Amino acid sequence: MSKRRYALKSGNTAPYELFNDAEDTWLWASANTELMLAATRDQRSLKLTQRTCEAADVLNAFERLMRAGTLAARHAQVAARFGLKQRRRNGLVPSEQAGALLWEEAMDRLAGLIAARRT
Repeated sequence: MSKRRYALKSGNTAPYELFNDAEDTWLWASANTELMLAATRDQRSLKLTQRTCEAADVLNAFERLMRAGTLAARHAQVAARFGLKQRRRNGLVPSEQAGALLWEEAMDRLAGLIAARRT
């Protein structure tokens, strides 16, 4: 089992910034993961802001929710789609209405897990 990190990395003097909500957390983790997978991660392409966790921590939290049966594969599909688009879903857009409920459910459950980890 991998060790989960929720504390700040030492030695980094960048400003410390909390996430506003689960959606911001998910979008940040998606963008960060995409940069890493594309092998384009360098200091110029990332904000000079330090976060309380790593993208892998957020993805692991989502995976734990799926393994527990709290989220289904369709939740992951919707979350991945909007993560790649780097925006929140818009229930007013007809093509996004079907995924709106799944997005809300996924983000609500992720928020509950994130809040539990802070305490």
